[in-house]
Formats: sequence, structure tokens, C-alpha cells
Amino acid sequence: MCDCDKINILSLPSHLKIYTIMAKYKIKKEYEELSSEVGNFGKVLWSEATQEVLSYLYEEREMKSIITKISSNEESSAKKTKSIKKDD
Repeated sequence: MCDCDKINILSLPSHLKIYTIMAKYKIKKEYEELSSEVGNFGKVLWSEATQEVLSYLYEEREMKSIITKISSNEESSAKKTKSIKKDD
């Protein structure tokens, strides 16, 4: 029998790497110092979670109440806004 429902973090699918190239994932402030038990995935310490883990939990497990996705366009526009405010 296959133990297919368990995820080995070392062998995450390659499409998760694409997710991390396309966007950054960030934990919402109220969860930064907490941890959660995620089904067959195991315990996640939110302050230590990698981008790959965050992308998996956001994209595949739809944990959008805990994780925020920041697209590269949003990130670059936020940086531009900050630099414009500093110049004024």
C-alpha cells in the first residue's frame, strides 16, 4: 500500500518551485509566533516555515486565512511607493 497522503517536504512537487518564483508568501502577523498541526503534513512552526512550505500550504491546502501571497508585481509596486514617499 502507498502512503501517498503523507508529504515528504524534501520531495515537494516541482510546481511549488514555480509558485515561489512567481510570488512570495508571508505569514499574517497574528500567527507569526504560533504553530499549527496540519492534517497529515505535521506541525508547522509559522516563524520558521520556508517559502516552499508556505507555497504548498497556500496553493494546495488553501490556508489563505493564515498565509498571504504577495505577487512580484505587488512587491515591486510597494517598493516604488515607499521610495516615492521617501523622496518627497
